Amino acid sequence: MVQFRAYLLAVAGLSVCCSVAESTGDQAISLGKERYHGRSSVGDRVISLGPEKYNGTTKVEFTTEALGQVDFFKLDPAPNATTWDSWYFDAMNPSTLETVVFNFEVAWPTDNGVATSETLYRVTIFGSFANGTAYSYGVDAEYVNITERADKSMRVDYFGGSEFSWSGSSLLEPRPVYHVAINAPEVGITGSMIFRGNLAAPHYSCGTDAAGVEERNIVGVAWANALPDANATVSLQIRDTPMLFEGYGYHDKTWVDRPFEKALQAAFWGHARLGPYAVVWWHSRSQDGTDISAEYLARWEDGRVIASRCVDRPNNTLGWGEGQIWPLIPGTPAPAGMIIRWDLGDAGIFVANITSNDIFADIPFWQAGRGPVTGGFEGQETYTDETGLWSLNQLQPL
Repeated sequence: MVQFRAYLLAVAGLSVCCSVAESTGDQAISLGKERYHGRSSVGDRVISLGPEKYNGTTKVEFTTEALGQVDFFKLDPAPNATTWDSWYFDAMNPSTLETVVFNFEVAWPTDNGVATSETLYRVTIFGSFANGTAYSYGVDAEYVNITERADKSMRVDYFGGSEFSWSGSSLLEPRPVYHVAINAPEVGITGSMIFRGNLAAPHYSCGTDAAGVEERNIVGVAWANALPDANATVSLQIRDTPMLFEGYGYHDKTWVDRPFEKALQAAFWGHARLGPYAVVWWHSRSQDGTDISAEYLARWEDGRVIASRCVDRPNNTLGWGEGQIWPLIPGTPAPAGMIIRWDLGDAGIFVANITSNDIFADIPFWQAGRGPVTGGFEGQETYTDETGLWSLNQLQPL
C-alpha cells in the first residue's frame, strides 16, 4: 500500500507542484553542491538530487497537473525533514512462494526496520524465496537523477555506491512496459525485473488518471497506481539464491507532506488478479478518525474500469482470523486472511477472500503477506487465483 513506503518496514499547507514545470529552456536550482531541477530544450524535465539535506520549504503536489503524470516526482525542489516520495514494485510467482518487492525511496535518513539508512536515497528489497523463507535488505545511494520526458515516459537512476534504476514507457499508450535493474554487489543482489502492463488503467486513490484529480486518500498522504496489473519477468540473484520466474506484477507510488504516523493510524492495502479482474484496495483510518475505503476494480484484459472510487465505509475491506479488530492497533496479530465486499450499485456486489499462506514481513506496526484469492460478483462465476498480496499498518492513535 502505502505506501507508507518510505516509512515501509518502519516503526512503522497544500500546493500544486511544480513551478519548474512552467519554465522554458534550461533551468537549475542549486543549493550547495546540489543541482535540483532542469528542463531540456525538447521538454524533458531532469531532477538531480545530491547528498546534502535540503532544509527549506518543500512544495508537495496533491492535484494532478496533466494526464499521464502518475509517476512524476511530487516534491519541489527536494525532500525535507517531513516530506518524502517513493516508487514501489512487486512481483509474485504463482507457482511458488517467490515474492520480490523493490521500494525506491527519496527521504531523509530513517530507520526503516531493515537497517538505518545513511543517505537520502535508498531501495528497500524484501520478500520470500520459493520455500517461504523471508529476506530483507536496504541499499543506499548518494545521488538520484529523475527524468520526466515530454511523452510522459520516465527514468529514475540511483547511483554513488550501489546502482539501481527503473524506467517506464509512456502511460498515455496502452500496455506500458517498466524495467527495474539493480547492481548492489556489497549486499550480493544483481539482476532485473520487467513489468509488462495490461489494459487496467492507471488511477489515484479515488479516481482514474486525468488532469485536476485529487491525489490524496487521507490528509497528508497521496497515492498513485500506474500498473494495477502486469505480467512480470524476474531475473535476480539474491546472494546465493537465483530468482527466475514469470509471474504477476504491480507498481505504484506514495508521497507525503508530513510524518506518516501523524497522518495514518491503521490501514489494509493489497492487490490481486482474480480471474478477469484486477483488484486494488487501500482501506485506511486516518489519525482524525476518518475511515476511507479506496477501491479499484477493472478487467485487465480489455481495460474496462468497473470501479475507481473512495467511500466512507469502515467494513468494506477487513482482516479475518484470531484477534482481528478495526481499527488495527499496535500488537494486533497478522490476519489469517482479508475479506472484501464492495457494493458497486448496478454492477453488483463484488467479493474476494484472500488467505494468508505466507507472511513475509512481520515487525512492529507493519506486516505483509500473500496467498490465494477467491471471489467474483455475487450470483456470477467464482474465480480462484494465487495472486493476492496485502500489507497493513497499525500505528499508535494520537
